[in-house]
Amino acid sequence: MMNYKVLDLTDEKGQLAGQIYANLGAEVIKVEPPSGDPSRRIGPFYENDPKPENSLPFWAFNTGKKSVTLDLTKEEGREIFRKMASEADVILESFAPGCMASMGLGYDDLKKQNKGLVMVSITPYGQNGPYAGYKGDDLVLWAVGGVMYQCGYPDRAPMRLNTPQTFLHASLQAVAGSLAALYARNTTGEGDYIDCSGMEAVGHLMMYEPLAWKYQHRLTTRLGAQSWRGTLKLRQVWKCADGMVAMRLIGGRQSRTLKPLIDWMVELGEGDEGDLLKYDWTNLDLYHMTEEEIAHIEEIWAAFFLKHTKKELFDEALKRHYDLTPVQNTKDLLSDDQLTSRDFWVQVEHEDLEKTFEYPGAPFKTTANIWNVRSRAPHIGEHNELVYEELGYTPEEIALLKEGGLI
Repeated sequence: MMNYKVLDLTDEKGQLAGQIYANLGAEVIKVEPPSGDPSRRIGPFYENDPKPENSLPFWAFNTGKKSVTLDLTKEEGREIFRKMASEADVILESFAPGCMASMGLGYDDLKKQNKGLVMVSITPYGQNGPYAGYKGDDLVLWAVGGVMYQCGYPDRAPMRLNTPQTFLHASLQAVAGSLAALYARNTTGEGDYIDCSGMEAVGHLMMYEPLAWKYQHRLTTRLGAQSWRGTLKLRQVWKCADGMVAMRLIGGRQSRTLKPLIDWMVELGEGDEGDLLKYDWTNLDLYHMTEEEIAHIEEIWAAFFLKHTKKELFDEALKRHYDLTPVQNTKDLLSDDQLTSRDFWVQVEHEDLEKTFEYPGAPFKTTANIWNVRSRAPHIGEHNELVYEELGYTPEEIALLKEGGLI
């Protein structure tokens, strides 16, 4: 995508979209207010120093981009942006519905001078509808989009994931929609407008749930660390010596995958051999077991897992062929053998700090190596001279724009 130019006006709601374009090779120019994008003030911060240049979330979602500053609240600033838009392939923005149009920078305005322009708006609810004027953050949209109802424990209120998810999914949908529009442009010569809703992106994650309700009149139940097998509630996440592991008690012929674990427990003398071996682990009949029997097996397993580390349990699972996986945290992922062997983690140089930092690399592999983290996130207005000179402004004119507070 080396010949594509993307203007990124998004805050935290859409920065992943611009980053994806940058990693694919497009020239992505982040257009910020002269004081810097407000998302630069979102923590945590590098070395706990809350400076706009130290925001770790901003680092994470803005690699590979250039940064220019521009005051869009002034007509002269908007005129400069129109010049930039006339040469752009894609514009990404996440202002409130109607904000860009109110400044004379809406899609209908900008396409008059650039008919091939693809413009993407990422908002909580979309540009129209009864919710369009409402505000919505990750917590609100995770809830109103329906996913939160499925998360958490059945005897407690619904929960959200700790890391904000809504606008990551909205950004993915924004990229998918705009790439499709760029592809269509090759045939039609015309651009398109992509109206991306965070609520709809979350709703898309529901997958089959609307069908389950419509045709079975069934709502998915929150399971917490357990799963349902018919009318039986079965535990599937267990504490171990240094964290947690995931494993299910399963019945029928599938239970044979659990027998190697039982054999290992018996070998070690950890657990009551009589209790463990009185069941047929090649064809466990869960439906004729009482809740007390199942609870007793789970109690034995829980005590066993607490004596062993995630690595011990997983290594034996690989060796003996029983179904168990460690529940990994971020620290585990950074040293995970699978991710390391595939060079998932990449080193990005921060020359201003004279250090390199680990970042996630490509989410897929290609023979052409089309995805690369090309540089750290930019500083505020770092590329003003470069971009504005390419736009035709002289160094003297750029200095005057700076003096006037436009950049």
